[in-house]
Amino acid sequence: MLKKKDLHGKSGEARRDQIVGGIAREISSGLKLLESALKRGKRGREIPGVSIFGTARTGPDAPECKLSYEVGSLLAESGFAVITGGGDNGVMSEGNRGGKKRLSIGVNISELPHESVPNPHQDISLDHYYFEAREMMFEEFSMGYFVLAGGLGTLREAFSVLTLIQCGHLEPAPVFFMDPDPQYWRNMLSFLAESQQKRGHIGQRDLDLFHITEDPVFAVGKVIEYCNERYPGRFHRLQLPAAKRPKLPFGMPNP
Repeated sequence: MLKKKDLHGKSGEARRDQIVGGIAREISSGLKLLESALKRGKRGREIPGVSIFGTARTGPDAPECKLSYEVGSLLAESGFAVITGGGDNGVMSEGNRGGKKRLSIGVNISELPHESVPNPHQDISLDHYYFEAREMMFEEFSMGYFVLAGGLGTLREAFSVLTLIQCGHLEPAPVFFMDPDPQYWRNMLSFLAESQQKRGHIGQRDLDLFHITEDPVFAVGKVIEYCNERYPGRFHRLQLPAAKRPKLPFGMPNP
């Protein structure tokens, strides 16, 4: 595979053609594979995907990894396919492990210093070199986004999604920043509100594009609500597992 760094020094036209061709091939093959995979639902209905973003640098006992497995499992049990960056450790691996209960997808990126080896919990594994193509797989097939603890790559993915929603280039799917430590993402919110919003760089509508929560049941329930209201009849039976559904007053059965 020809890499961007190998094209430095080439003429502008040759370099452009090879980069554009590489990105186009990755996008085309990825779209075809995932479109086919997510139409496996009963009665011709699609399986909706949900993306989990987060680090690949921590072990399975880290709190964010335990949370990722819980979120991935709950999404799978509720009828969703789980999509992660496919890294062999951390949030990505545990999210895929939880997603195996339904359909677990890894959108891997090759030649990274920390997560270039795909984790073994993927039912479907894509391999990308170009970040541009990889990010389109998340954005094209996700009905919700869970942003767990991570580094620069996690922030890139999360803010790319938020920017596209803000600009109207992506459907306004639910975006949740989650961590067992309530302050982990609230520190980010404080910066956005006290620095960027105060100077007029963003507005309250931008801050309303995402939610911060520590409750996977609440968040998955909101994704189900979004799918059922925005796309009625498109997906097959999305609902929380019976044990996780909110208790209703006596005489009112759960749906």
